[in-house]
Amino acid sequence: MSAAMADPETLYTKQACIGGGSFGKVYKGVDKRTGQSVAIKVIDVENADDEVDDIIQEISILSGLNSPYVTKYYGSYLKG
Repeated sequence: MSAAMADPETLYTKQACIGGGSFGKVYKGVDKRTGQSVAIKVIDVENADDEVDDIIQEISILSGLNSPYVTKYYGSYLKG
């Protein structure tokens, strides 16, 4: 199964909440495939209808950044 079609809960272990972002809560996590620490932002898109364009813009910006001062973007999953 490709990562694009995988359930993110099979790929990552979500741990403690470490804060809130613009559109959701951010959790400390672990990539089960590599053991690497990751940040996991969980967004309830069903309750963010008027913010979907802003969420897409945030993803677009983060995916294009390559800076030691910004968390690296690895991908997005839509579940449900």
